[in-house]
Amino acid sequence: PAFSPVGDPIRVRCGRFPALVNCVTIDWLQPWPEQALLSVAKRFLDVVDLGDVKARAAVELFMPHAFLSVNRLFQAYLD
Repeated sequence: PAFSPVGDPIRVRCGRFPALVNCVTIDWLQPWPEQALLSVAKRFLDVVDLGDVKARAAVELFMPHAFLSVNRLFQAYLD
């Protein structure tokens, strides 16, 4: 992708066009289904040593909980 945050192309584009960074607002709070968040957490944490199975499960479950909690609080703030 042209605007992937990985690699040199984005660094070069941001150097040429600083407004890409300075004048853009990213909406980090788009809604996600809880199951999708859990799937992403499991995928990215798969390579991380979290100790035992119980600790792994707790961390995996916390990730979607944190994301959804921030979204709820943000929505309450907007309302």
